[in-house]
Amino acid sequence: MWVILFLSVLGLSVSLERVIFFLSARRRVLEFRSIYGGHISGAEAEIVAGRLVRAEIFEWSRHLSILEMIVRVAPMLGLLGTVLGMVEMFGALNVGGSIDAANVTGGIKEALYTTVAGLCCAAPLIFLHGLLVSSIDKREETLSRAADRWIMEQILEKNDD
Repeated sequence: MWVILFLSVLGLSVSLERVIFFLSARRRVLEFRSIYGGHISGAEAEIVAGRLVRAEIFEWSRHLSILEMIVRVAPMLGLLGTVLGMVEMFGALNVGGSIDAANVTGGIKEALYTTVAGLCCAAPLIFLHGLLVSSIDKREETLSRAADRWIMEQILEKNDD
């Protein structure tokens, strides 16, 4: 349970950091055109735009692998806790010799708490991870379109000179 709690706190921290970053990243997209305002050739513009798009996508995707890992590991740890609890419970039944239905169901109930904890950790993070990935896809498309327009402007301005 302590590991699942740690993963929950880590997932929440990463999620908050990413949400704050995404809220502040809107201005970064709007600044794209002012970063390289000079007149350069079409080939140079493509290289510059490609590098800038890759750098932005890298920044947007940072730490999402941690969320994805937590989403995959937390339910498995919960299941592991449940299985270990069940093994312990059946081991105790084997030693005692008598089977009491109340003790068995109480032990199963207690063992299932780790599965609940793992799922409660993972479920909201799955949702948030999906939202962040979708947002990255949309922003990537917007940035790529802005880069294409900027490249065309650079080519047209170079041809006018």
